[in-house]
Amino acid sequence: MDRLPRELRAGTLLDHRFTIPVEAREPKSKRIVQCGWIDQSQFVYQGGGDAKDFIYWKLHLVTFQGDLWVQLTGPLAHYLRYVELIDNAGNRVYRIPFYDAVQNGRWYEDKIGVRWGVPIDLWKVYDSQLTATTTK
Repeated sequence: MDRLPRELRAGTLLDHRFTIPVEAREPKSKRIVQCGWIDQSQFVYQGGGDAKDFIYWKLHLVTFQGDLWVQLTGPLAHYLRYVELIDNAGNRVYRIPFYDAVQNGRWYEDKIGVRWGVPIDLWKVYDSQLTATTTK
């Protein structure tokens, strides 16, 4: 799949002069991989991929790897006001205030390990023009 030009992609346009990479342990292989970026100037974490990798439709949750969530709520929390997960295939961004994700999420375990999930109804979903869309 060809990526759209940066300015046409969904999500906050990150200023890479102020970003720090966020890495976590991959659930199956246990190797360290980059999961996203924190833009310190805009107080946003941005990650993503295919929606099937971060939306658990059966439980109606938008999810994070446990290792990643521990980092976001621990040493990286003071950098965050918003969390964004980008569905690259649909060119949509799922966005939630960080505080709401912390207060309303829950731990659960599935076949790939322990994860943090936040009810999908709490997330705002936007296309690349910041037009609100639906999660249905």
